[in-house]
Amino acid sequence: MDTKLLDCTIRDGGHLNGWNFDEECVKASYSAALKAGADYFEIGYRFKNISSGMGKFAKCDDDYIMSLFTPEKQCKLSVMADVGKSDINDFKYCSPELTPITLVRVATYPDKLNTAFDFCEGLKQKGYEVFLNLMAVSEYTERDFKKIEDWKNKDCIDSVCFADSFGSFIPQDIVKYKNKLKSLGFNNISLHSHNNIQMAFANTLKAVEEGFYCVDASIYGMGRGSGNLPAEIITGYLAKLLKNDNYNPVYYIDVIRKFYIKLKKETPWGYTMESLIGGLKNIHPYYVDGLFKKDILTTDEIWEKVDLIKKNAPIYFDENETGIWQ
Repeated sequence: MDTKLLDCTIRDGGHLNGWNFDEECVKASYSAALKAGADYFEIGYRFKNISSGMGKFAKCDDDYIMSLFTPEKQCKLSVMADVGKSDINDFKYCSPELTPITLVRVATYPDKLNTAFDFCEGLKQKGYEVFLNLMAVSEYTERDFKKIEDWKNKDCIDSVCFADSFGSFIPQDIVKYKNKLKSLGFNNISLHSHNNIQMAFANTLKAVEEGFYCVDASIYGMGRGSGNLPAEIITGYLAKLLKNDNYNPVYYIDVIRKFYIKLKKETPWGYTMESLIGGLKNIHPYYVDGLFKKDILTTDEIWEKVDLIKKNAPIYFDENETGIWQ
C-alpha cells in the first residue's frame, strides 16, 4: 500500500481521558504501531495552555517525550497543533537533538484559515513535515475553498488532510472532497475519519483505492464519541486480504488486551444512538449528547431539535452558545 497509515490513538483518544495516559500504555502503543506497520504515531496535542486535569500528552513537551522512548524512522512521531490553542513558539527547530517530533498537523476551522496558513509556513521553516488538517470539511464554503486555493505558499505543506469530523461521510464523499482539493492545487490528500454511522472502514478503503497520501486509525477505535477506524482492522485487512507483509495486527491486538479493554470500560467510546444521530445529521456529537442528557425529550423531539441546533450553533462545540438548548 502506497498510502501511509497514521495512528492517532493518543491524540484523539485523549479527548476521552484528558490525555491522562499511563506512560507504559503509550510506550507499548507506539511499539505496537511500529511493529504493526504504521508510518506515523500521533502522540498528542501541543496546546499552549493546559487546563486543570489535562495530562502531559495534551502538551507533549519535547524533553518529556524524549524521556519515554526514541522513535524509529519507520514510525515517525507527530503532534497536532490546534489553531487558536497552540503557539508556533512552542515548537523548536526540527532536529533529533531538540525534538522527537517529525510531523505536525495543523488543525483549523474555516474561520481561522489565515492563521493556519501562517502556522504551516512557520513550521515548514523550522524543518517539520506539515499537514494542514481541515476540521469539519463538510462545513467549508466555496469562499473558504477559494481562500485555500489562493494561498500563495500552499506548497509548503506535505499534505492537506480533511476530517469527517461528524462521521457523516460515505465513500462518494471521499471522492468528492479529494477531487475538490485536487482542483485547488493539492496532490497529497489525507483522511481523518470518524465512525458515527460505521462507515470509517469503507471510507478508508475508498481513500486507499483513490491513492490518498495518508489515512488515520486508532487502537481499538479509541476516539471522541463513536471513535475512529480501528487500527487492528485496517492492518489486519492489509495483511490478510492483500497479503501485505508490512502489516501485522497481532501487535495491536496484544496491546488492546493489555491496556485498551480496561480503558474502554473506564472511558467508553464507540457506537451509540447519540453518535448515530450526530452522523446522520452531520453535527458535532456533543450537541446531541447534551440533548440526551436533558432526558426530557422524546426521540422525535430530539430529531427535530438537532436540525435547529445545526442551523444556529457554531461548527465547533460551544456549550455556552445561547438559544440552542431551550
